Amino acid sequence: MIRTPDWPARRTDPITSHLAAETVEKTGTRSRQQNTVLQLVHRFPGCTSCELAKRSELDGQCPLDRYQIARRLPELEAVDVIRKDTIRKSRVTGNRAITWSPVVSVAAKEPTLF
Repeated sequence: MIRTPDWPARRTDPITSHLAAETVEKTGTRSRQQNTVLQLVHRFPGCTSCELAKRSELDGQCPLDRYQIARRLPELEAVDVIRKDTIRKSRVTGNRAITWSPVVSVAAKEPTLF
């Protein structure tokens, strides 16, 4: 099991953010989203968060929006399972954005956190 950082809400965030973070953690939503995002990055390396959201939407399994994906990406980066890649123009928004790629492990067969 990979332990991800415990920062779903910042100290300076309003109480409502802390309550939402607690719910996301208790219900397992955060973990499920992390696994979904990790799978997306492995399936579609070199995509931006918006592009991953579009792929998630087209895939139809468990669609996540760009903001849900963007929250999980730094958490996954912090535990060295994905990494920031190049900056390029997004195919979805047309804005320059960071792309993400998996960190390949020799022992890893199927990307999962838990």
